[in-house]
Amino acid sequence: MYKRYKASILKPSAIPLYINKKFISIVYFLILGLIYILPNLVYVISTGGIDASYFIDIVDELRGEEINYSIIDNTLNELDGKGEIKSFSTESIQISFTPIKETDFETDLRETFKEIGTFSTAPIKIILTEKRAIGLFSYQGLLMDLNLGTYEEFNIDGFSLINTKSEKELNNFSRLLHAIHDKYKTIIILVTIPSLIIGGLAALALTLLIPSFVLYIFNRGFGVKFGTIYHMSIYAFTIYILASTLLFMYATTFVTLIFEIISFVYLSIAMRSYVIHKGGFRREL
Repeated sequence: MYKRYKASILKPSAIPLYINKKFISIVYFLILGLIYILPNLVYVISTGGIDASYFIDIVDELRGEEINYSIIDNTLNELDGKGEIKSFSTESIQISFTPIKETDFETDLRETFKEIGTFSTAPIKIILTEKRAIGLFSYQGLLMDLNLGTYEEFNIDGFSLINTKSEKELNNFSRLLHAIHDKYKTIIILVTIPSLIIGGLAALALTLLIPSFVLYIFNRGFGVKFGTIYHMSIYAFTIYILASTLLFMYATTFVTLIFEIISFVYLSIAMRSYVIHKGGFRREL
């Protein structure tokens, strides 16, 4: 495998020597795919997809607001009896206090989803019901709801959120958010990682498809099959994948484009080398 990486980075003309074993090439592609998604994988595992600044922003959003809810005996209680949903939102996260009762949980939750969904475009929504917290979030176009746990599990019993001008009440709310985040993070990681891997491999396959097709169209006279060119692109674009991963925090679009061009040149060299070694300078007249 080391020889394949070395040839892919330093000697593209040797790439045709490594396309005779498809199984090894598939393993190579999978490893390359994991490298390709590594920055996103590290971010999701370390943060659960939720940046700590989201909670600071939402606490600031609540400052000075009248919420009129309390959590006593592990139960969310509406203090003014109006039956209102109190929603607060930033660009990243939305918190909703709801009068949803455990007895009517499923029916009321669906109706609440509809109402809350039109309130904010924040990708992460946390809904507080009578006994539990529900997470509603969108990922790659999918809308998912997760049972994050009960207030008893969060161990945040015995505080009210009546007037958030009080620093004590804001601190209580911050405790609640961090307790929810610990549970939310674990669930998000379990749900997100499989789709992240599948999506990353699909994106990599598409990334290789376009240059392979362009090279195939403009070099049909050499008689090289598209599948062969695509096979070689797995190795030729190694330098692009490695550079994108290593420089993901600093690379600009221009820098990324340079490595894409280098990889395309490598693929061209590999294809010409393949033609020469196969004796296939067949040209259409």
